[in-house]
Amino acid sequence: MHKLPFDYNYNDVDILKALNSANNRIGELNGIINLLPNPNIILNAIILGEAKESSEIENIVTTFDEIFKEITLKVNNTASK
Repeated sequence: MHKLPFDYNYNDVDILKALNSANNRIGELNGIINLLPNPNIILNAIILGEAKESSEIENIVTTFDEIFKEITLKVNNTASK
C-alpha cells in the first residue's frame, strides 16, 4: 500500500502533456456550456446532486423534486425581501 503523498515528478513530460490536454478539454466544455440559454443549469444540476448525496449521508431520504422545491422557496423568499 502506498502512502500519501506519492513521490511523483510532476514536471514529467507525460504528466505535463496530460495536464495540457485536460486544460484544453475544460476550455472546450466551458465554451460549449456558455452556448446554452442558461449556462447555470449545469451548475444547478451538480448542486442538486450534491445536496441529495449529502442528505443521504446524514440518513435523510429525499428526492430531487423536494430539494428543488426547497431551493426555489428560499430563492423566492430572498427575492421578495
